[in-house]
Amino acid sequence: MQGLTPRHSASRFALAFLAFVAPTLLVGFGWKYGIFREQYAALEMHREDISMLLAFGSLFTQGAFWAYVSARLAGTGSWWWRTRRLFVLAFPLGWSFGVCMVGAKHVMTSTRDFVLLETGFTLVMYLVVCPLIAAADAGRPARTGPL
Repeated sequence: MQGLTPRHSASRFALAFLAFVAPTLLVGFGWKYGIFREQYAALEMHREDISMLLAFGSLFTQGAFWAYVSARLAGTGSWWWRTRRLFVLAFPLGWSFGVCMVGAKHVMTSTRDFVLLETGFTLVMYLVVCPLIAAADAGRPARTGPL
């Protein structure tokens, strides 16, 4: 990576990782256990004994993945351009895994309500995290080669 020391690169990776993890936690708890708590409860699909190890494992894996991908996508261009590029990749991928697959195979009282709630959550979450991740990568040249 031309012009960047490994430490500089590691700190940007950490910032991009945190730019995904911290807002996802805040938006997720506010959305699912605050604003739409009753609607999610009505779906009758969540366990009472949530496995925090699996939840945080998933969150941290996604944070590392998007931090890595964003380093590959950074390149030249404005913050707005990097944000849009990341969003165009992240939102459909997140929606397909988090909404389509869960809605297709999990027991719940209303698949339609789940898809509406989770599509809204996924949209808001990526609208928040993509600009933050792009900002964490500001000034970083794109890496070349395959992802």
